[in-house]
Amino acid sequence: MSQQPNQQQRSSQGSPKPHVRDPIASLTNQQAQQLLNQFNIERETAKKAGFDTAEGKEHVRKAEKIKMILIQFHNRQKKLAAERAAQTQAQQKQNSQQIQSRSQSPSAVNSPIAQQSQLHQRTAYGTTAEYVTNCNF
Repeated sequence: MSQQPNQQQRSSQGSPKPHVRDPIASLTNQQAQQLLNQFNIERETAKKAGFDTAEGKEHVRKAEKIKMILIQFHNRQKKLAAERAAQTQAQQKQNSQQIQSRSQSPSAVNSPIAQQSQLHQRTAYGTTAEYVTNCNF
C-alpha cells in the first residue's frame, strides 16, 4: 500500500504533460459570436450590480476572460487570413510564370505530355472554376 502513493507521485511529477489542444484553434465564428453575446451580458450585469460590489467584480472577471479569448480568436483569424492571402499570391505568381513559359513554346502546349500536365494542374485545384480563378492573364 505504501508503494502506490509513490507511484502516483512519480507519475504526476515525472511524466510530461499531455498535449493540450489550443481551444482558440477549434473556436468557430458562431461560437465567437456567442461569446461576444455572453461578454455583453456579463458587462451589463456587472454594470447593474455595481463594479465595486462582489457580484459586479465577479461579472467583470468573467467578462475579462471572455474578452481575452475573443482577442486571441481575432488575432488568430487575422493571422490565418494573412497566411491565406500570401499563399494565394504565391499560387498566382506561380500560375503566371507557368502561363508565360507555355506561351514561349507553343508547340509544347499541344503535346500529349503538356495536355496531361494541364489536366493535372486543373484537377489539383479541384474544379475548373477554381483553376480559372487562380489563373492570371
